[in-house]
Amino acid sequence: MARGPRPSGSDDVTPRGIPDVTPQQVQGTPDYSLHTLQAVIEMQKTLGALSAKVDRLVDDVKVHGDRIDGLRLKMAIFAGGGAAIGGLIGALVAIMNSVPWDRIFPAG
Repeated sequence: MARGPRPSGSDDVTPRGIPDVTPQQVQGTPDYSLHTLQAVIEMQKTLGALSAKVDRLVDDVKVHGDRIDGLRLKMAIFAGGGAAIGGLIGALVAIMNSVPWDRIFPAG
């Protein structure tokens, strides 16, 4: 494309100022700003509810963890007690078998 000669420096034209009026909305173009704001507000409400539910879930997990720890402690105590009682019964049976009962209580 061929361009025409450029005007010299003395022929420069100063552009006019920009008008100080707000542009009017073209007829038929919808304004989505209200819908966008409403969507953002609804999303904030939903995220707030979700955050509250997650916090509640974390608290419930802590409570259940404490209950499981208590149950584990009780089971360990029960198992230790059972082992101790079993050991005592075994020792008693061993002692009873090693004693010469026929010398202590002669037959006849």
